[in-house]
Amino acid sequence: MVSCLIRLAKSGGEAVSRVKSLLEKENKLKETALHEAVRIGKVEMVELLMKEDQDLAGFPRTGGTSPMYLAILLGNRVIVKKLYKMSDYGTSLSYSGPNGQNALHAAATRGRVFTKKLLKWNKALSAQKDETGSTPLHFAAAKSPNSSYSTQFHDDVHEWRKSNSTIARQMCKKLLSLLGRDGWPKVCLKLLEANPAALYEPDHRGSYPIHIATSVGATRKVLLFLNRHPGSAGLRDARGRTFLHIAVEKMAVGILYHATRDKSLEWILNMRDKDGNTAMHLAVQGGRLRVFCRLLGNLKVGLDLPNAKGETCLDLSRYKVPPGLYYSQNSEACIRRALAMVRARSGTSREDHFEEKYERNHRLKPEEKNRESDSMKDATQTLSIGSVLIATVTFGATFALPGGYKADDRPNGGSPTLAGTYAFDAFMMANTLAFICSSMATVGFMFSGTPMVNRRSRKFHLRSSVYFMEASVTSLTAAFALGVYLVLAPVAYKTAIAICAISPFALLWKNVDYWKRWIRFAGPLLARNGPCWTLQEFVRQFVWSILLELWPLVIIFCWAAFANTGTHF
Repeated sequence: MVSCLIRLAKSGGEAVSRVKSLLEKENKLKETALHEAVRIGKVEMVELLMKEDQDLAGFPRTGGTSPMYLAILLGNRVIVKKLYKMSDYGTSLSYSGPNGQNALHAAATRGRVFTKKLLKWNKALSAQKDETGSTPLHFAAAKSPNSSYSTQFHDDVHEWRKSNSTIARQMCKKLLSLLGRDGWPKVCLKLLEANPAALYEPDHRGSYPIHIATSVGATRKVLLFLNRHPGSAGLRDARGRTFLHIAVEKMAVGILYHATRDKSLEWILNMRDKDGNTAMHLAVQGGRLRVFCRLLGNLKVGLDLPNAKGETCLDLSRYKVPPGLYYSQNSEACIRRALAMVRARSGTSREDHFEEKYERNHRLKPEEKNRESDSMKDATQTLSIGSVLIATVTFGATFALPGGYKADDRPNGGSPTLAGTYAFDAFMMANTLAFICSSMATVGFMFSGTPMVNRRSRKFHLRSSVYFMEASVTSLTAAFALGVYLVLAPVAYKTAIAICAISPFALLWKNVDYWKRWIRFAGPLLARNGPCWTLQEFVRQFVWSILLELWPLVIIFCWAAFANTGTHF
């Protein structure tokens, strides 16, 4: 159809000018017929149009999306080559794109093959900025590592075709190396080699390529920038932030890992932004525990530096812990405890002024008080279900004892068959403690969910009820294991032992959050306070945790030992 229209245009006088005028006619988007040919991917049509008018690749003349930009955006390598060759090797070729971009901006988002070709054809494109002040390096830096695989795969396939070795062997090799690999650093490397100054060019928001790469968690690109140009580590954006500040805010743990281990970067660890905050200040403010631990483990990170308001990291951690109800294993509470353990110091603010500001920050408005009251009510309703279920189960287990009862015609008829054994006495005490603790928790939940009780008393009852409920779970777990042992031990001793060994996993899981936090703090505390102090503190925490969480087991087995008649276990 296109060839027919061209032949019709050629018939009659002034055929050349008529064809040229027809092909170069633009629509409202400043696009010609060549744009449509590129868009639908018809290589023959592109070749036909370019043969008739090689200047077509230079449209639009006054900015907009050029055919080359569109071909790169669509990832069509064949058309890209055709456009370059048939426009007299770029002589009459336009590289323009929308919003002030050029074709290299698009190539930077499509992989290293396009980037390499465009830099070879027109190296000056690497210095051009779009309407937001972004260079092609900004675009390459902004690509997330997770978005690299499809484009990287196509680039590798393109290279395999040039290889003389077996394609299958090459494909396996490439696929294996591709998994877990971010290919975009190679694009950034090509752009850096073409224009190193682009690394020091901010966009209109004041962000440099190293900031952009950090914000998307592109660790390898950040390391590339730092290795090639170490001075880029100190670049600040419009808010005075270095890449380390942004890594903290975006939870880029991989970048922080390298930044805190590289001694050549120690000079930026305590750099402050416009608000006077260091990276550690931001980690404390955001309650980012993993980031905080990574920074705390580096002795060069200052803990007592004040920000513009005169607040140190310890002050900020105290502000972050709310008064009243809060989970003790929340990141904010753990950060505050850790700073106290490493003897971090407060700022120069008077304590009474600090308390006033703390009360001001946490003073609840009427609507917030209602919201907190509703939260306590919801928590009470949820938790009370568990406590009532435990009380019901333990009450039933008291009168449906393992082993049954003796016959009425026998001595002590109607009494439990297994009474007097160590395991039975332990079972009964475990069941009793589970019932009592769950009942106390249920009563406490009733008070904590009642609006007529003042807020402070409701919080007290909620806290104590949660603790008693945890104790009831501990007792119920012991009762289950002992009950199973009583029934199975005479006939399946190994199975009974196995069940008793597995049952404590419920108690371990209950405290997994607590120990996960302490294990995370082990490295930083070891670096700050030394091995002796850290070991003593961990032993103290372990003993305290055992006494606080497992006191029902102490009572259960001590009572069984005291009450045991010595018949058998």
